[in-house]
Amino acid sequence: MIGNIVGRLVGTAAWIALVAASAACGLPFGGDRITIVDEPPAFAAAFDRLCDGSGVTQLGDVIANSGVAIGDWDRWYSFSGPFSEEKANATLGVDDATWDGYTDDEHVKTEIFVREGRVVYAFTNYMRAGHSFDPTVNYGNYATPDSIVTSQLHTGTLVGEPDICRAEVRGVE
Repeated sequence: MIGNIVGRLVGTAAWIALVAASAACGLPFGGDRITIVDEPPAFAAAFDRLCDGSGVTQLGDVIANSGVAIGDWDRWYSFSGPFSEEKANATLGVDDATWDGYTDDEHVKTEIFVREGRVVYAFTNYMRAGHSFDPTVNYGNYATPDSIVTSQLHTGTLVGEPDICRAEVRGVE
């Protein structure tokens, strides 16, 4: 009887260890679940602040100065709508990741930050009218923390048209 109890405990412990290990690496029960959050206003504001200074810096510094809790990252991808899970998974080199909170709206982008092949942060960039944040990270390409960001203030030419700070990400791999 004690042997049965010990056997069951060992079997249960092994099962728990297998589930924990599979959750950590996304296998064998399917891919990671990634949640795309709404655009953090502080992110675009960090790019806009470049127009108040030199207008040139490294991308990693802009992200760090935004105060958005992205954490460590080594690649930034930008996907134009409509968003496709298959396209994102293929570009990022992940298998069967499922994406929550994405939109198929053609007027938005999905911005994805990756660290060592794992998504660490993703958000929806709504690209509203008068909104200047539109990074030049094209499909299949990515930017790194060392990529150079330049910004320039574009003065509105029509009555009531706002001035817009436009940022461009260079050094896209």
